[in-house]
Formats: sequence, C-alpha cells, structure tokens
Amino acid sequence: MDLAAERPWWPLGDLDQMGEAMRFWIERNWVADITVREWWHRLAEAGLTAPTWPRSQGGIAATSIVQQVIERELAIAGTIAPPVDHLGFRVVAPALRQFATTAQIERWLPDLLCGVSAWTPLVYEPGVDDPRNGAAAATLSWKSVSLTATKSRLDTELPTHGMVMARTGSGDTTRVGLTCVGVELSNPTVTIADEQITFDQTEVGRDDIIGNVDAGWAVWRAAEPYLDRSLAGRIRRGLVPVAPGVAAGHLERVVAEVTAAYTPPQPPAHDRRGP
Repeated sequence: MDLAAERPWWPLGDLDQMGEAMRFWIERNWVADITVREWWHRLAEAGLTAPTWPRSQGGIAATSIVQQVIERELAIAGTIAPPVDHLGFRVVAPALRQFATTAQIERWLPDLLCGVSAWTPLVYEPGVDDPRNGAAAATLSWKSVSLTATKSRLDTELPTHGMVMARTGSGDTTRVGLTCVGVELSNPTVTIADEQITFDQTEVGRDDIIGNVDAGWAVWRAAEPYLDRSLAGRIRRGLVPVAPGVAAGHLERVVAEVTAAYTPPQPPAHDRRGP
C-alpha cells in the first residue's frame, strides 16, 4: 500500500450518497475467491480501514458519523472486518501517528492498515506496577540499539511487532531516560511466551526509535489512554472478525472459507423475571 496514492473520491458530506457509494464499492470488491490479504489490501487502498485518519496516513479524513455508515454497509454485506480489533491499532497506532518520523510512518503504517503486521505495546514488566521502575535496558551506539528486557504481554494475539520501552538514560525511577523502540518480533533473539516477551541483546537500528531518545515516556503517555477509553478498533456486529498479522496465519485464507466457518456469538440472554 502506498500512503501517497490517490484514494477513491467519497461523498463525505452526504450520508445517503456515502451509503450508496459504499454499496457500489462493496459489490465490486467483496469477491468470494480473494484472500483475506487481498480484501484487507482493497480496504486500505480505498481508505476504509481507518477512514477517520488523514489521507497522508492512509485514511479519508472522514467524521465518526461517516465511519459508522462505512461500518454499517460492510456489516450488512457480511464482510470480513477491517484489521483493527487489536492493541496495535487501538493503542500503538495513535503513538506512531503522533511521534513516528515520515520514514517510519511510510514503513510501518501500510502493513498495519493492511493487516500484515500486528503491534503490541511492551511497556510493563512482570511484578512491576509502574513502567518507570522497570529493569529493561537499551544500549545505544551511533547506528543501533541493543535491548535486554522481559516485558509483560497485555493481549493474547500473535504480534509481529512490539513498541518496547526501555531505559537509555541515567536514573532508575524517573520518566526521564526512557526510550521507545519499534521491534520486529521475528528476530531470533526474541522469545514470545504466553504472558511475556523476552529480548536477549536484541539489536535494531537507531531509525527504529519512536520519538526522541530519553523521551519515551511522552510516547507511552500518548498511547496509554487508549487502553481503556478508545472505541477505535471495536468490531461492529455483522462483521466477521479475523486476527491480523502474518503470525496469525489467516492472510492467505480465502474469504469465502473464512466467512463460512464463522459462527456469530450469541447475544446475552434476556432475563424476563424482572426486578
């Protein structure tokens, strides 16, 4: 996906026309024999994965009301949901959009929008309540960052990338001296377990630092509120949820197979007994 590419013109100012345009687009793009990868690519190319994002970051600068129209039409058609129901989209993406360089946005956001990557925030550590008190350390050289850390997982998905916070500066209990780094978790020095992820002198480039050196606390503070408050990324009823990321193994599945195998959850039982 090319973030600079032209996206379809959408009638954002007229909800009825937007609904009609969506139905027209779905009729031509929701095809039974394409793969999940191709479907998510088509959504991203049309700016429909994250429609409220600006066009420079892969969206169409839509309002939340327009987004509801988009989700409604996708749900009515019974399509596979955009790859947004994970912490990478809800929590990490806001920090990337605010602090990542232009080169990082061009490198990381397309795969996130297309469901190829699934990020996870790696800030907390086992037995440590305050992430400022963690033992994770990052050693800087002029061209690389070496991470030694054990981080707690906040989700149960199969991530491909982590936003890791580690100490690069002096001080052991302060927010100053922390740095956030984007790490590809397929690195052989990374061990992924059920509850934690360990980095054993994992080396990445200095161009993987998110924000400024020793200023990672500001990056995390931009992401942290979305852990609980954000509605972005929640799946509308009627859409078929599929876990994103290469590690999840769904990208090459045919969409007809995925939708046929999906069983919608039952709504909660209504208690007719009254108070």
